[in-house]
Amino acid sequence: MSEQLGGFATKVNSQSEFLSVLGGRVRKQRDLARMSRRVLSQRSNVSERYLAQLESGQGNMSIGLLRNVSIALDVSLAELLEPKSSL
Repeated sequence: MSEQLGGFATKVNSQSEFLSVLGGRVRKQRDLARMSRRVLSQRSNVSERYLAQLESGQGNMSIGLLRNVSIALDVSLAELLEPKSSL
């Protein structure tokens, strides 16, 4: 299945693969920001448990909560979703 993300076409084999890649990008950005999951939780109003699920590819976060996470990490939603920012 092909999906359109941020204007780029990418091959995504399953929803679980997409969530795994997205979670890895969130974790990478959090690591680059040298931010603990607790601090990100406080800044984004997303529970630590939910963030842990997202980062492990198990969580399916709403776009609104993902926006909160991107703001707290000081990155755009596109940076989390675009293929060019892959791990």
